[in-house]
Amino acid sequence: MGMRNLFYPPFGEWLHGDLSQIEMRGGGAETGDPVLIKEFRDGVDRHENTRLLVDQLVGWSKIGLINPALKNVVAQRTTSKVVNFNVLFTDDPHTIEHSLNKAGIFGVGKAILDPLYMEIHRTYNNVSFFKFLYVPYVILKNKYIINYVRRRRRFNDLTFLTDTRALEGAAFLKELIPDYLTSNLLLHPARPIAPPADLVLPQFDKDYTLKDISKRFSKDARKSFMEAWNFLIQGPYSGDIPKLAVSCVARKWAKEGIVAVPLFTLYDSVECACEPAHRERAVREATPYFLAPPVHLLTDEEPPWHRVPFNIEWSVGPNWGEQTKLNGWNATDDDLDAAEPELDEFDMSEALEEG
Repeated sequence: MGMRNLFYPPFGEWLHGDLSQIEMRGGGAETGDPVLIKEFRDGVDRHENTRLLVDQLVGWSKIGLINPALKNVVAQRTTSKVVNFNVLFTDDPHTIEHSLNKAGIFGVGKAILDPLYMEIHRTYNNVSFFKFLYVPYVILKNKYIINYVRRRRRFNDLTFLTDTRALEGAAFLKELIPDYLTSNLLLHPARPIAPPADLVLPQFDKDYTLKDISKRFSKDARKSFMEAWNFLIQGPYSGDIPKLAVSCVARKWAKEGIVAVPLFTLYDSVECACEPAHRERAVREATPYFLAPPVHLLTDEEPPWHRVPFNIEWSVGPNWGEQTKLNGWNATDDDLDAAEPELDEFDMSEALEEG
């Protein structure tokens, strides 16, 4: 992300919107995990929870002896973000350690990550069930697998399943998948069906463990399952929602005479150029589209924001390296009205004439 500091907005300042913890929210929405959904409805900060869990299991003071930089709370939160993201999208703690090292975070190794990884998966059992059992079963049931090419380090499109170890593991999965879910399998792992609240799912690290899965599937097969799971969560959420929102926000801003322009989306964020005098109105008009994208642009019978509340955080600055939080994140309508009452009569034509 350091590359972004090289760029400046074509006018005004950057207005940056970031969908807060959207992958975790997507995981809760798609799997129907009651614990994760309740946390987001109650306004719980998942990254802060993980930071506190690390302190409880190991202690940041001990980690700080290995890496003094991790004595800082901000660095601890950054570490927690990386852990949460990778717990959701990887199948072993070793990969999390590798991701932390790539992010320049050292000193959080196997002794810390193993119990942390297991504890998080025990807490969010629906997420674990879909990630490790249901998504693989959907792929195997339909005799398709994403073929991982080691040499090129990329995933091909779905190809016919040829992994013999994966085929042998199908029987293991079938024993653990409830009849309710196997009778409602989709043709591809695009959107698993969230189980009803009273359905008893296999318990992670009780009815099965990571070792059970690892010894039944090849490394390539497990990578394929994780890629399918990644696509399921990141595509509709961190990918589609910003694009859907921006397509409406640009028209809304122009209609309301707000001098702001969405320039591009990046993962789960949107980058806009905005005149400083108009930023409060720009935020006020744009926010609803990110919290509840237009229903007619989606195919969900039950839009995900009905299951898990979304949140978008805004910041501003001349470039990304100098951004500041905007009104303490998500200012209320009263705050915005008080800050900018004179803009209600703003005329876009005058701004255009002035250049």
